[in-house]
Amino acid sequence: MIEPLQAGRDALNRHAWAEAMEALAAVDQAAGLEPADLEKLAAASWWAGHPDDSARGPLHHRQVKIPDLLVAAVAARNGLTVVHYDSDYEIIASVTGQPTRWAAPRGTA
Repeated sequence: MIEPLQAGRDALNRHAWAEAMEALAAVDQAAGLEPADLEKLAAASWWAGHPDDSARGPLHHRQVKIPDLLVAAVAARNGLTVVHYDSDYEIIASVTGQPTRWAAPRGTA
């Protein structure tokens, strides 16, 4: 039997996005994922998205940049504050509740 983490990785390699997202999310919920696998989960979640359903949920995958989502996910998983100069992190934090701080006052750099 393939362990759930490997099943999620294998599904990602096959581009079975929804399957990968489901398997990786289950592992994250049960035991937590390492940062590299959190990135895989974020990628699978994005690719499994439904662009026609853009009104669904408070944070749509096209609203913020994918690298910003990945940085925010890794920071959240490790209990870190995101220090940034990009309003995307404020949008993400409005959904996740994670701490953020502007590196410089907005509009000054």
